[in-house]
Amino acid sequence: MIVQKAYAKINIGLDIKGLREDRYHEIDTIMQTVELGDRITFTEKEKGIQFWCDTPSIKQNENTAFIAANLFMKEMDIKEGIKIDLYKTIPISAGLGGGSADAAAVLRGLNYIFKTNLPFEQLEKMSVKIGSDVPFCIRGGTQRVNGKGEGLKRLKDFSDVWFVIIKPKESVDTSWA
Repeated sequence: MIVQKAYAKINIGLDIKGLREDRYHEIDTIMQTVELGDRITFTEKEKGIQFWCDTPSIKQNENTAFIAANLFMKEMDIKEGIKIDLYKTIPISAGLGGGSADAAAVLRGLNYIFKTNLPFEQLEKMSVKIGSDVPFCIRGGTQRVNGKGEGLKRLKDFSDVWFVIIKPKESVDTSWA
């Protein structure tokens, strides 16, 4: 069994430049990962994907971690199986990129387990098919992000800075925002 941590992210400033033809927003932002994160465990099995999440309100077929697992297994033509358990700590619909972080952690974990040795750049390209924040979450840290999320430029980390994150009771679904 291996464990991956899926780190939440915050946006340090966000400039929404407009709506693209593909219905995504054109953005320019700085994203930063924070210590808050979900935990994902991977256990090899004979075949198929067995997926479990401790938050039953997230439907399996809509869970980005499950979608990432299916995408990776299909694109890499993996015949072996995997059991994935997701333990949520990042609040849902909080704008902290929990689903994107989970998807990125699944891609990194499967890349390691199945020894496909894909470089981060290739995982980032694959991850665009899952969601706009997933490419950033592959490496995390501090990055300037533009386009719909695929334009990434590494910046000096804010490793000595503290952030206070407050989650109100109200939530906003990302697809609505």
